[in-house]
Amino acid sequence: MIPRRVLFFDFDGTLINSMPQHAQIFGSLLADAYSLDPEAAGRDYLSLAGVPLEKQFRHALANGGIVEPDIDALLAEFWLRYAKLEPVLFPEVPRVLARLAASYPLIVTSQGRQTMVEAKLAHLGLAHHFTLILGVDPERPELGKGEPHFRIARESLGLSAQNIEASLMTGDGAFDMQVARAANMTAVGRLTGDNAEALFAAGAHHVISDLRGLIPLAQPK
Repeated sequence: MIPRRVLFFDFDGTLINSMPQHAQIFGSLLADAYSLDPEAAGRDYLSLAGVPLEKQFRHALANGGIVEPDIDALLAEFWLRYAKLEPVLFPEVPRVLARLAASYPLIVTSQGRQTMVEAKLAHLGLAHHFTLILGVDPERPELGKGEPHFRIARESLGLSAQNIEASLMTGDGAFDMQVARAANMTAVGRLTGDNAEALFAAGAHHVISDLRGLIPLAQPK
């Protein structure tokens, strides 16, 4: 019997075209607060797509030679600006999600604030496609993308280890591929520019130009 298959999705950069805006916010914050080069900081952000935001800030600040930064202030301002962004869907997403949701449980696993991700998906009229929408919560810092989110999925849906290994994780960042590989699931990278090499280096089994490429990959062999 073919194990039940779940499709996990990153949110920013995978379902919505938001990464350039996020990189601009990230770079401008570090330029304003610490006089770092905003373009270099933005590139740092994109190179660590999917990694917890605090780690992204610490990485960019260390590269800039900044010690003892006020990370909490940077995080607060980033999420304030994030919440104000109008989400822009990749054009194929609504039809692909509708088709896939008819056959598989869909789960969002994001490093974005959970309440904000939920609100953006509801605003876009897509929240109903997802069995679970998982993000981060400042009150529960131990939860995040990777094993913590996969554990919630297993417990909420009654999944076995075999179910998880039969599942797919789709994202645009190297970290997405790494957490998928660590869970023994199929890692599917979404192209958002010249990130193919980074995705394959991080362990992507497949790289797709847009989510339409996920439809044949999701079908049990």
